[in-house]
Amino acid sequence: MDNKPLLSIAIPTWNRAKSLESALQHLLPQADKYNDVLEIIISDNGSTDSTQDIIEKYSILYPKLLIINNRNEKNIGFYGNFKKCRELAEAKYIWILSDDDFILSELIETIISTIIESSQMAFIYLKHNSQFQGFDKVFVNGNMILNSESYRLGFISSIIFLNSKNYDEELFVEYNENAFIGLIFTLNSLRYFPEAVIIRGNCFKPSNDKPKGYNYFKVFVQDMQEVVSFASTINIDKKVIDRFQFKYLTEFLRPRYIRYKLDGIKVGDLEYSNRYENNLIFLRSYYKKTFFWLLFFPLICLPASVIRAIYSTYKKIQRNDN
Repeated sequence: MDNKPLLSIAIPTWNRAKSLESALQHLLPQADKYNDVLEIIISDNGSTDSTQDIIEKYSILYPKLLIINNRNEKNIGFYGNFKKCRELAEAKYIWILSDDDFILSELIETIISTIIESSQMAFIYLKHNSQFQGFDKVFVNGNMILNSESYRLGFISSIIFLNSKNYDEELFVEYNENAFIGLIFTLNSLRYFPEAVIIRGNCFKPSNDKPKGYNYFKVFVQDMQEVVSFASTINIDKKVIDRFQFKYLTEFLRPRYIRYKLDGIKVGDLEYSNRYENNLIFLRSYYKKTFFWLLFFPLICLPASVIRAIYSTYKKIQRNDN
């Protein structure tokens, strides 16, 4: 008989004791009701604040819950801590929950009932909608979620994926230090089952913490391109991949590039060169895409002053219409 829990909830954390405590206050009262089918893993990345005191405090407050307290001797980075969480997780599905994502009421109940309802699904996508009352869920083909949600699946706390570890060794070698490793494992789950689930509702209370210390170019261009390349190796439909890239370029990268030109500032650690050829290099994976040349290339050619003038005119027209 398989006695594995249904769900491993893993929280990688580092020097954010206050944020972690708030996350546990939201999570543990719900999780405690399902202590027989889930486990909590907290992987402390060598914190020097009161993180360990917080973990010990809540382990005592919730004695029926299996709370695994892992403390790395030193900070091994987000990627290393993700890997550690994966290694420790024993359940059928794994949810990597950020220490600054605070779940809202009845979400755990909905997730557990979904796993019980369908034993053959690749992943669950938590589609946050603060205006939605309660939760609804839709069972669909995984490709359909990729087609509709695209890069939004990269938000690690929004995905609960199959915890089968057959490909772990090769994936951790091939995609070493990729910031979207969670999305790669989500896509990998489609090797086992084609079906996935969308749970829509008021899932998360937003945090005020902002990510820091990352290289924007590596994360949002290079790492995401590795995700796209991986998707093609596991035979995800080419039309789905093309749409994924289209939405990522037009809805995510393009607005940030415009903002850079408007403000004349860096975005994260990414600096765009004023030289024409270097502006193209960072998006070379899009060269064969017509939408790149139509929707992004003109922004590279236009001087920042022209873009500012266009934007200023647009805002004036908007104000006049109102």
